[in-house]
Amino acid sequence: MISYLMIQIISDPILHAKWLNTLSYLENCGARKIAKCEHPTRVQQEMLKHAAEEFRHAHFLKMQINKISKTPLVDYKLTNLLGGMATLHYLNALDLRLIRKLKQLSLPSVVEAAYLLVTFAIEQRALKLYPMYHEALVAARSPVRIKSILLEEEEHLEAMKREIEKLPLGPKLSTIAYQLETELYEQWIEAVQREIKIND
Repeated sequence: MISYLMIQIISDPILHAKWLNTLSYLENCGARKIAKCEHPTRVQQEMLKHAAEEFRHAHFLKMQINKISKTPLVDYKLTNLLGGMATLHYLNALDLRLIRKLKQLSLPSVVEAAYLLVTFAIEQRALKLYPMYHEALVAARSPVRIKSILLEEEEHLEAMKREIEKLPLGPKLSTIAYQLETELYEQWIEAVQREIKIND
């Protein structure tokens, strides 16, 4: 189903532009969440690097729109995205659900743990979604390219795995994070599919 969805999106320049803008929005949300979790002074170099790369991904994806559309999507308002409210609330919903779980387990450093787990779950998703998108782009001979993002997402995931290993109940928490993210991802993809049907 997902491959067919990618083909549908790429074949329509308007949908494709909105898809790129949607991915850009999600990358930007991720970067902003990282920045929000930073301690005022105790900031690790890895966190700075990760935030900088997520912001750069958001900008890179936004710039890719110029390759397929003469009309720029200047902001992230709903009409410029796919998936509607499911897109707008995706990362916030995951963050809130994870924080609730962490509080139930009475873990210390809830904000820091939530940052690691949300990032871990999102990077896992990126390494499933982006390769499918990449393959569809190549098959369609699209001028859009995302290979550079893929390589950095792999690095991010490995970094998060190392940090999660240091957390109390790390393996259990990473499983919970993945399950929560999967539920939200499925809702998000369904929202995108419904919107594309309306646009058919």
